[in-house]
Amino acid sequence: MSDYAVIKTGGKQYLVQPGDIIQVERLPYDQGESVKLTDVLLLSLAGEIKVGTPFLEGVSVDAEVSENSRKKKIVVFKYKNKTRYRRKQGHRQQYTELKISELGTKPAAKAKPAAKAKPAAKAKPVVEAKPVVEDTSLQENNVSILATNVVEIVLSSLEGTPSEKRSSTRQANQTLQDAGISADSLKNLVAGIRKDLNASNADSKVIINNLSVKITELLN
Repeated sequence: MSDYAVIKTGGKQYLVQPGDIIQVERLPYDQGESVKLTDVLLLSLAGEIKVGTPFLEGVSVDAEVSENSRKKKIVVFKYKNKTRYRRKQGHRQQYTELKISELGTKPAAKAKPAAKAKPAAKAKPVVEAKPVVEDTSLQENNVSILATNVVEIVLSSLEGTPSEKRSSTRQANQTLQDAGISADSLKNLVAGIRKDLNASNADSKVIINNLSVKITELLN
């Protein structure tokens, strides 16, 4: 026998020679396309036989798709006695017809050129951090706004019911606590605001200024 190979495709093995036409399980190729079968179990070239374990590395068989079609219909009939079980089904197996063109090896892959080394990135100059200067005017303004909000909350409930006064007290306490004042410091702060507002000569601006001073002391 001249040159030949044993290939595997579709779970089956085939003994092929150049020029042979074989029918294999359907392959995803169109008619006229070239196919490279890489699962080669055995190859005999010029009297030298190579056996794979299980396949030969770097060896392939070239073929061309002659036809994609289906075989003749077969009838599958199932029957069980005394059970009225009968099933009749037809089946046409799909196949691909290949014409073996060449037995050989895969072309060697071209070596990729070595990647050029990238130049080292220049080190960025170190920027010294500037000292943070606290804006005391902005802090004082925020404290004044906070004091105004608290006084307005208490002022709006002076003529209200006891439940409304309790609700305003909780709201004022929560506002001060969100600003960073501890719960222990809130006990007499809101009560003092309500006492000052109830006085006959109460001046809301003076009360706000006094509250701002107290809040600044508590925050510091």
